[in-house]
Amino acid sequence: MKIMSQRRWPFNILYWLIVPSLLTACYFILNSQTQRSSTAFLGYTDTQEHLIKIDISAYVDKIHVTQGQTVKQGDLLIELSKAEMDKDIRGIDQEIGTIKEKNAITIFEYKTQIEKINTETALKISGLREEIKVEESKLAYAKSILNPSVLSSTSEASHPSKTQIVALQNEILSLQTNTQKLLASYQKLIDTQSSKTAEVNKLIDQKTYIINEKNKLKILAPFDGVIGNINIRDKEYVERQREMITFYEPSPSRVVGFIHESQSAAINVGDSLSVVSTLHPGQMIKGVVIGKGFRIVEIPERLRKVPEFKTYGMEIYINLSRNNALYQKELVQITTL
Repeated sequence: MKIMSQRRWPFNILYWLIVPSLLTACYFILNSQTQRSSTAFLGYTDTQEHLIKIDISAYVDKIHVTQGQTVKQGDLLIELSKAEMDKDIRGIDQEIGTIKEKNAITIFEYKTQIEKINTETALKISGLREEIKVEESKLAYAKSILNPSVLSSTSEASHPSKTQIVALQNEILSLQTNTQKLLASYQKLIDTQSSKTAEVNKLIDQKTYIINEKNKLKILAPFDGVIGNINIRDKEYVERQREMITFYEPSPSRVVGFIHESQSAAINVGDSLSVVSTLHPGQMIKGVVIGKGFRIVEIPERLRKVPEFKTYGMEIYINLSRNNALYQKELVQITTL
């Protein structure tokens, strides 16, 4: 029994030495494979540049901001002016005033004629009615003095006074008819003159359009951001479509990374990446790959592991969440998740 125990002892020593060694080796192999499965590279933060320009040529009245200034949405950045717009507005105002004044005078004259016609017609009708009363008095008097037998033998309708009364009544009717026709013609002239209001409204629309265009000469901040380059100065004449100011969002919206060409296949559009500030390593932001370059380029010296040696790789474009705490053009470490 002693001999068998001595033979098993070496086997137990080997067992306890080899097995832990194998486990340790496996751990390091697996750990190295895990480390190799994540890809790390450098990049810098960037933001989309917004160019502020206008569609018309104008003079710069005043610039209200300076380079690097932080502004809020709606803040006044630049005031411009265009003398032709003010001249056009004054011309339209004068034209509208002339048309309105002319229309008012013409309509007043037509209405004066209508009042005159109504007055003259009323006077004529009043005179004719007075004549009718006189003839009616004559007829009544004739009836009172004539013998009824004589009056019956002579028809009342054929009496001269009765004939005159009928004629006067017909004249009144004719006068009223002619007056109504004349008044209708004048009213039509008034309506025609009043319809020229459409011409005034057209001019008002032109004026409104010019005023709206003039308001565009007051350049406001499109959103909260930072003023970049200012490419104009006060009292300068600015041609249409000229870039006046560059405008940035307050925090970078993307990262441009450069990955070594040997690792470019490891990154694809839609991949999630970890973006960490090199200035503040505790700040980690999640990003998403939105694009890749289509050619191999020289990696900028700032992003090389050994700045003195030129290395080549591919650009990777990564989208960041807004309102992050990173700086513009800040160096960041990018790692695949």
